[in-house]
Amino acid sequence: PFVRAWGVLTNWLSHMALEVLHGARVEQCEEGRPAHKGRRDLLRDLLTSRMPGDLTFLAPRFYEVVSALSVHQALPTVTESGLYDLLAALLLRAVYRVEVRR
Repeated sequence: PFVRAWGVLTNWLSHMALEVLHGARVEQCEEGRPAHKGRRDLLRDLLTSRMPGDLTFLAPRFYEVVSALSVHQALPTVTESGLYDLLAALLLRAVYRVEVRR
C-alpha cells in the first residue's frame, strides 16, 4: 500500500501544493474545468473526513494543502479506503511537521 500511496502523492504534490505545505497561501481561483472541481471537492471530503479529533487544530492548514493538490489525473476509487487513510495520515504528518518547525 505504501508504494501505491507514494505514487499517488507524487502525482498530487505539484509545485504549488509544496509551497502551500510550507506556508504559502493558496490562490483562490475558480477551477477552470468542472471535472477538476468535482475531483477536488471529492478529495477534500475523503481526506478531511479522516482527520482525528485530537488533530483538529491542524484542520485549516490541512484543508489548504488538500485544496492545492493537483487533481489533473483520475483519483483512486473511493472504495480504496485503506489508501485514503494512509494518504490522509501522510499529509497530516507533513502538515504537522511543517507547523512544528514554524
